[in-house]
Amino acid sequence: MTLLKGVSRLIPDANVLLRGVVGQGLAKELYAAFTRSEVRFIVSAELMAELNRILTYPRVIKLGRGITPSIAFGLGLELMYLSEFFPTVARYEWPSLNDSNDWYLLDLLFESGADGLITQDKQLLEAGRLLGMPVFELKQARNLGLF
Repeated sequence: MTLLKGVSRLIPDANVLLRGVVGQGLAKELYAAFTRSEVRFIVSAELMAELNRILTYPRVIKLGRGITPSIAFGLGLELMYLSEFFPTVARYEWPSLNDSNDWYLLDLLFESGADGLITQDKQLLEAGRLLGMPVFELKQARNLGLF
């Protein structure tokens, strides 16, 4: 794993980010580590667009104490200010992953050389296993000391 001064470089998927912001379990710990600069998040324009899109879902707005416009704005600012941002990422085809909407996350993982992609998405986890890529569930990433 390539660590930047002992800091893990991690790609959180949008759902992990949202759970972290509203304070749910290990996702909250991961997000807190990010805000303390103990973890460096790797984000792309596509990940930010995905986050922007799902922040408008009524079920997302109701998460935790509620995702207000100010919380969403704060999340965007923190991500842009504290993360390593990849504005463009090469596109690849990942036949091991049925949902081509999630290919951008594997593209970002491959291009950025991040230490891992953190997700609860079973298809992404399986694709990572099949491809030998560092795709982890929150608990596994925690146990590996990535945050």
